[in-house]
Amino acid sequence: MANERIDTSISMSVTPEMIDVHRDGFILGANTDGSPVFHDAFTKARATMEAVFTKSRALSEAERALKAATAQQADPAQERRLRTLAARTLGECRKAVEGALESIGAHRAKADEEITNALGIPAARLQVTDSQRASDVRAALRAMGKAERMAALRSAVQDGDAEAVGAILSASPLAAGLSRTEADNLRADAERRFTPELAAFRSNLDRLREVIVRAGDVTEKRFGSLVGRGNSPAARVEAALSALESN
Repeated sequence: MANERIDTSISMSVTPEMIDVHRDGFILGANTDGSPVFHDAFTKARATMEAVFTKSRALSEAERALKAATAQQADPAQERRLRTLAARTLGECRKAVEGALESIGAHRAKADEEITNALGIPAARLQVTDSQRASDVRAALRAMGKAERMAALRSAVQDGDAEAVGAILSASPLAAGLSRTEADNLRADAERRFTPELAAFRSNLDRLREVIVRAGDVTEKRFGSLVGRGNSPAARVEAALSALESN
């Protein structure tokens, strides 16, 4: 039996299965029946992809109907109604994508804040005693030669010295004798050492965001001509019609 969800007129980028590839990174546990419990970010992203997919199928059907109506010189009022509904449907897709991206962004910001706190960066900046010790650490590193300084940084991460890492990352890299790239590499190493689960979760959120953004962009590009968006002849005609009707 053919898969009823397959529609060759729609990009694979908007199918819910594109989200399912990342599902394992968002499993929080299991229900009593053994089914997985997913993080809210994944649940909302999955629902968004399902909505975009369903609406894309409807837009594809509207596109076919409009082509047939034009070829048969059907009632212009009916054609305009189809285009109006297509515009509303495309707007609903956009709103769903924006909502999912907002949710992912909020979860990412929270994960990033937790990572920053775990690395001791706020304490090294705001606590008087911690701030003084952090300044001493940076001064000691700045006085070292580059080879010695890099060896000290590697040891701090390997030994789990979060205070030393926080001291370095809480100020300009120059204060510890580092370049921006060296400081960024230190942070990446420290995140993997001290907060591996949070760092992995943040990366998973970034991948989820990429899927949602791509789905939204593909949908806009694919069906924008129906409502006068884009540079295709059909889009220019629709834009011209809309402009005339609004005057």
